[in-house]
Amino acid sequence: RPDFVGLRASNVLTNVANSTRSMYWTWEVSATRRRQGRWSLGAGFTHTWNRDHASGYQGQLVRNNPYVFTPNDLLHTAEGGAHEFRTWTAKAHGTYDAPWDLHIAPVLRHQSGQPFGRTFTGQLPNANATVTLLAEPVGTRRLDNITLVDLRVEKRLRLPGSHRLTAFLDVFNVLNANPEQNLVWSSGPSYFRPLSIVSPRVAKVGLSFDW
Repeated sequence: RPDFVGLRASNVLTNVANSTRSMYWTWEVSATRRRQGRWSLGAGFTHTWNRDHASGYQGQLVRNNPYVFTPNDLLHTAEGGAHEFRTWTAKAHGTYDAPWDLHIAPVLRHQSGQPFGRTFTGQLPNANATVTLLAEPVGTRRLDNITLVDLRVEKRLRLPGSHRLTAFLDVFNVLNANPEQNLVWSSGPSYFRPLSIVSPRVAKVGLSFDW
């Protein structure tokens, strides 16, 4: 336009309001029983408080934008449009020297399921655009807690010189647990349909040779 001729362009670059207010607080405690005699033991617990901005978790949309671009992005969120929820993990591991020179190393992990909130997806009138809205805050619902036990058993054979042969058996998910790791959060015919489940029990046998 002629009335714009000679005017200088002015570009302003700024952060989205409240986009820098993401916080993660973690509380952790651990204990270790050093190896004495035949066994050792270690355990730990971690609890995390999340207050962050995101458009989705585990591939599930909760809103169209990571930050607050429209009033829809403020639905069912904390102050400033952030999502607030908690997660935790407990873990214990140890070693035991059994008779016949067998070495046993179990690992136990118990963790919270992913927090989530139900969503709705709709089409904007007179526009070729799909909008995802939170029907409730993230953290209103939670997937099942997951408990996994892994185990390793080793048999070590000493060979002449400094050589050593080790036969081992690894068993993952000893209890054959099968909780969902992810499911559909969006309301509709597929709501609550599992998308991924903990892998079944798996065993592995192997040999290692040290020289």
